[in-house]
Amino acid sequence: MRALHGPATAALADARARKQTITAAIAQAQLAAALGADDDVDGTTRARNSAAMLLARVPGAPSPERLEALLWLGLVDWSVLGDVRAARDRLARAAVLARGDEHAEIALATLAIRALASSIAGDLTGAATTAREAVAVARASGDAALLTLALAAQTRQRTVHAELTGAVKAGEELLALRSQAADLAEFDAIAAWAVAPALLDSGELERCAELLLPATTVERLALLLPQARASLLHTRVQLALARDDLGDARRQLAMLEALGFARTPLGGALAGVTAALVALADDRPLNAEVRATAAAEAARRAPSRLLELGATRMAGAAQAALGAPEVAAERFAEAEQIARSIGAHARAELAARERRALGGDLGAQAPTAEHYGLTPRQLEIAQLVAAGRTNREVAATLGISEHTVNTHLRVAFARLGVTRRTALASALQQRASA
Repeated sequence: MRALHGPATAALADARARKQTITAAIAQAQLAAALGADDDVDGTTRARNSAAMLLARVPGAPSPERLEALLWLGLVDWSVLGDVRAARDRLARAAVLARGDEHAEIALATLAIRALASSIAGDLTGAATTAREAVAVARASGDAALLTLALAAQTRQRTVHAELTGAVKAGEELLALRSQAADLAEFDAIAAWAVAPALLDSGELERCAELLLPATTVERLALLLPQARASLLHTRVQLALARDDLGDARRQLAMLEALGFARTPLGGALAGVTAALVALADDRPLNAEVRATAAAEAARRAPSRLLELGATRMAGAAQAALGAPEVAAERFAEAEQIARSIGAHARAELAARERRALGGDLGAQAPTAEHYGLTPRQLEIAQLVAAGRTNREVAATLGISEHTVNTHLRVAFARLGVTRRTALASALQQRASA
């Protein structure tokens, strides 16, 4: 990606000289990606904004060029700036254009990145559908490099959803493509990013280490964009803690926190969750609680329901370690509610077990949508609004239109007997305890 810097700068100058606005927008977006590879968040932000303004000046640009510009901008939003909302918006528009595009690599890249952004946002159903579509496009192309990218996205998506059997299966198919890779170093970095978390969650620590350790050297990390670097370092910390190597966990955390990506909302949330993990293992529960709470707030800004879930669970674990079981139970209950609202049933059950382990009457399952007199989608939207989200934020989180949010919200208001957004939280609480 760094190799783009020179060509993108030259292409941008040429396009401006020729007054080719759409070409300039593409070159400017590519320059943003190159700056991102150098961990220059400020420079990337400026280049991204310039590219977006150039693109807005040519609404009638031909579809192939517009698609390429949107893809590069979505890549930068997701992989460098950690702006999940902007990435999902651009990639949703790109996906519409991609379905009619003859270039499989552009369509595939759009689908793969969109699946990852949807997963982290909490749109698990949409992410699974998009990942399957990406694999189908790659298989139809017969291109091993494209299939590598698609399977990497699907492996990550399934791991995030706690579908470990499916994740490992997709990961094994991905690893089998190594013999067809043109660049083994790049392939190994992508494979580690995609497959190592699935192996770790499956308890295969040695296989995880075989993939992960070579990929997390400074040289190998440089092959990836910041979001992937941060994810690999997070997994490396988890592996170190699973092997009782607190020293290595601290070293990898320091590398993660030194990334410019850690200054973005998404990167800050990931770094915060990772720091909370290390603090708990290091018997510093107060520090863990502070970092987890800050991570949850950063996740809400991204927005990332998935990282908000992880941070809230970590806050619960920290409160339990501090000897505050009632507060811990509240955090685990919040985590369970978040997990159920996005359909992450395995993670919801984990939070419920953690809550029940604290004793008392805290083990009751969260009420179903039917208990509230709502559909699952209506309840999901009502819970997000009750938590303080705007309609636009809810739409971005769930990957639906604001009009759809408004429609569901009106029905939820009527069924819960409220007329104001501020009354939703108490109405839901009363209905839950009924």
